[in-house]
Amino acid sequence: MEDMEQHIAECKKFGLIMYDLDNFKQINDTYGHNEGDVVLSELAGRSKELADEKMQVYRLAGDEFIAIVEDGRPEIVENYAKAIQETFRKPYLVSGEEQYLHSSMGMALYPRDGHNSTELISSVDKAMYTVKNSGKNGMAFYQEGM
Repeated sequence: MEDMEQHIAECKKFGLIMYDLDNFKQINDTYGHNEGDVVLSELAGRSKELADEKMQVYRLAGDEFIAIVEDGRPEIVENYAKAIQETFRKPYLVSGEEQYLHSSMGMALYPRDGHNSTELISSVDKAMYTVKNSGKNGMAFYQEGM
């Protein structure tokens, strides 16, 4: 949140990506919270490997992650989202078994989709839940009226 607030204070255009694991509750319920924590740790590691001078990844809560892309162009933000999505093509090891997991992602742009951190988080969250409600395992930019 501090990094996002700093970008807003500096009036820097940037993109925000929110993503989580589809059906993560099922992993916790089926295999236990310890296995769920292992999956989250693996997801965090894969996400951090993508970080560079333009993108930083943060764990928001539970299985939700946020990436700040220091570029306000939609195509650049979408390319980073696709790179994150690509990390799900490699299976996760869950209780000794390979499992292919999926993610739903929302994307928003500052200042187009919000003028403060609360508005931006709301916009990116709405975009992610639009994907979840449309079948999961995809991505969408925030649009007015979501």
